[in-house]
Amino acid sequence: MKLSDIMGGLELTVFPQVALVLFLAIFTAVLLKVFGRGRRMEYERAAALPLEDGAIKQGTTR
Repeated sequence: MKLSDIMGGLELTVFPQVALVLFLAIFTAVLLKVFGRGRRMEYERAAALPLEDGAIKQGTTR
């Protein structure tokens, strides 16, 4: 009995479906995190950082 015969009989068809569902769940979570309304002010502040002159203010994170 060859290894290819053993692997062919294992019915591994569920793994691609599980991987697709897992990918879609993580992708949706990332989209909600990025485009959610809760962090709008933080993104606007980060977008303005390259336009500011002077030193970095105390208490800000990178």
